[in-house]
Amino acid sequence: MQVSMTDIYLRNLAPPESGRLEIRDATEPGLIFRLTPSGSASWYIRYRRDGKQRRYRLGGYPAVTLSQARKEARKLKGIIATGHDPQNEKQLAREKSTGLTVADAVDMYLRKPGRRTNRPLKRSTVDQISSILNNHLTGKFGGRLLTEVTKSELRLYVERLPKGANLAFRHIRSFFNWCQSRDLIEINPVLGLIEPNAKVSRDRVLSDQEISLVVAASRSLGYPWHQFYLLALLTGQRRGEIASLEWEHIDFNNNIWTIPASLSKNGKAHDVSLSRQVLEIINSCPRQKSPFVFSTRVKTAPKHSPISGFSKVKKRLDNCVNSLATDHNIKKPDHWTFHDIRRTVATGMAKLGFPSIVVDRILNHTTSSSLSTVAAIYNRHEYAEERREALIEWSKYVQELIKHNFIAQADTGCDSVN
Repeated sequence: MQVSMTDIYLRNLAPPESGRLEIRDATEPGLIFRLTPSGSASWYIRYRRDGKQRRYRLGGYPAVTLSQARKEARKLKGIIATGHDPQNEKQLAREKSTGLTVADAVDMYLRKPGRRTNRPLKRSTVDQISSILNNHLTGKFGGRLLTEVTKSELRLYVERLPKGANLAFRHIRSFFNWCQSRDLIEINPVLGLIEPNAKVSRDRVLSDQEISLVVAASRSLGYPWHQFYLLALLTGQRRGEIASLEWEHIDFNNNIWTIPASLSKNGKAHDVSLSRQVLEIINSCPRQKSPFVFSTRVKTAPKHSPISGFSKVKKRLDNCVNSLATDHNIKKPDHWTFHDIRRTVATGMAKLGFPSIVVDRILNHTTSSSLSTVAAIYNRHEYAEERREALIEWSKYVQELIKHNFIAQADTGCDSVN
């Protein structure tokens, strides 16, 4: 079947009951969209080499969008026209890797660029990952051929990892995912394995009283941390995404903050509507030489980077929160994490009557629990207006909460939410 594909057409496409559904793109000849009964979708390019028809997989959908697939197909067709055979070269890369040991592959992995910066990893990061992989992977499998490590022996090894070794498992999983992405292995032995000590899902949500305590205590931190925590409370975005906020990411004409795909956890660009309160907080930040809204490095322009040191600042904040609680003779808050702020924002919006699909899109979750598996894959509706309304109403709620809470007025600070 040949169709001039569109995003709407792909979103509404139902998986076949059996077999594979293949659709040829009329706009970009050779591009094929394949859909399986499980709802898994992929892009392929079909071409001929030496009189034989060949296929090359471009990636899964929706991770690879329609426009990206067409662009990649055009690029590959140009490469093929010069005499290259991408599928054959992929196979040769696999064959070449058959003599590669786990230790060799780990060395290659440690030299890879960072996912977000596309630059070599920091030495401290390399040292940390190297230490973990040497202790938990190369120490046991280092001399083995990479292609000979099996899922069954990895499962046994993972099940015997000590308590608290989840970080080690994640690095092992990341390593084998990278090996597969580089065609060093065809079958990923970690696929389907679960963390040895899976965390119990947290349900910690800050109460209104605790929100007021955090806002008041954050004033003592000053710029940039006071504004940083306020933005987290009002937008619910991830810590690294807020810390990496640059002035150029903000469209002040349309009140939109765009988180680039390179900074987003799920690898997709994400728009965040900015309420009046959030805009006032951002505008209260000094415009320095740094491209980042939150920066503590202004003297060494070439070395500008996002703020860091979150753990130390969180301890300072906790001390101030506890001190305020003692001063006002109220219970000190139980332990909470930065991620609990996201859960607090989500819960607060739900209490205001906004549906989970809207809240999920605000938090940039990949799927929504309110949708079926198939619908979650293909529903790409952004709910832009609903998201904007939810963020505005939540900002108003927090503003009123702080305005009428005597603890939040215990100290002077940013007027954006007071």
